[in-house]
Amino acid sequence: MQVISVDEMITIQESIPRAAEILRREAHSENTHRAYTKAWNRFLHYCGEKEIEPQKASTNDVVDFLFN
Repeated sequence: MQVISVDEMITIQESIPRAAEILRREAHSENTHRAYTKAWNRFLHYCGEKEIEPQKASTNDVVDFLFN
């Protein structure tokens, strides 16, 4: 087992969030990001019309959005 210093551990811990963000950003193509953004904006518009807070939308609200 390799022993690492506290400074090396801190460097590794600081690198993980950056690496995760890069992986998240690169996980999908640019077209996928555009499609997700367009769908999210449509949902935000729907919520605005229905006076629903998007983060508090119920399952029924989401189903209504998807099928109407």
